[in-house]
Amino acid sequence: MGLDVNTPKGQEYLSHQHDTMKRFCDNYRKFNLKHAETGSEDAAIDFVVTDLSKVVAIAEIKAREMTLDQLRRFGSYLVTYEKIRKGIDTADALGVSFLLIIKLIPDDIIVYFKLNEDVDIEVRETETQATCNGGVAVRKNAYISLDRMIEL
Repeated sequence: MGLDVNTPKGQEYLSHQHDTMKRFCDNYRKFNLKHAETGSEDAAIDFVVTDLSKVVAIAEIKAREMTLDQLRRFGSYLVTYEKIRKGIDTADALGVSFLLIIKLIPDDIIVYFKLNEDVDIEVRETETQATCNGGVAVRKNAYISLDRMIEL
């Protein structure tokens, strides 16, 4: 079975990921941030963020067909808990920040969360869309409070 990223819809979202990461680094250009993809399409994280000499963060990128107003009405951001756990553990092992960066496609707005070990995340097993191509999955999901959200 192929990865969802290799489907037409997956490629569309991959394009959003690249745009999001470029815009994020451009926004913080005074810190000379650069980004590099990880080596595999199914890696635990999407990008590594560096400055001129070292890794400063790792990033998980999401693109959502959701407006900022819709997100605010939800009151939290839902993401697969396993993604968050792997990101936090990897960042901890590297001694860097873990960033969850989201492009809200209809508004063309980027928001992000800096997540590390001390973040209070509500975890519940819920039913959600399985992938960008649809389907249904029942799994542990993290609900991240919007009070930690930063808008670019």
